[in-house]
Amino acid sequence: EDLYEEEIANYTVDQTFPPYQLPPNSDGVVKHVRIDNWWAEVRETGRYPILTKMIYAILSCFHGPLVESSFNTMGDILDSRSFNLHIDTYNSYQTVQYYLRARGTKAIDMFIREKPHESPIDSELCNKIQTSSSRYRRDLEKKNHEQESRNKKLKSKKDAKAKYEKEEKEQMEKQMKRKKRREANEKNNKK
Repeated sequence: EDLYEEEIANYTVDQTFPPYQLPPNSDGVVKHVRIDNWWAEVRETGRYPILTKMIYAILSCFHGPLVESSFNTMGDILDSRSFNLHIDTYNSYQTVQYYLRARGTKAIDMFIREKPHESPIDSELCNKIQTSSSRYRRDLEKKNHEQESRNKKLKSKKDAKAKYEKEEKEQMEKQMKRKKRREANEKNNKK
């Protein structure tokens, strides 16, 4: 905590930071450096490690003008069958949605053809669909294999535990039988 406060104090008076504005272009327009790029430069100096970690955490938070829209979208695409939607899939969905919104069009409008049977086939699109499908199957297979491996390890641990507990129980029963025999023998010897 003291180091953090010291970094904050030093940060507020530091005069050696990289510029946050770029020089004006030929039209006199001043552009600003993106905040993540600016903090990347600060991070490279190595002077504020705690502060930069905190800033990176803050910058990685989901933010922007379409945050509420994103939650609505998530509600539309997540249901009982797709509750485990991978974040990459959601990001792709969002990217396409933003692209369409920026152009003021709908997905169906992009694929309308007067005579679909005469339209040329986009071989690159077909290739990407096949690649995507094979990648998805490979990832799914890998995920299933990892789950099976975890299940086998868990089962072997459970089996080992059960075997250990069974052996312990048998040993305890043997000890109890020996103890009872000893006590019985001691009683008989006293008589």
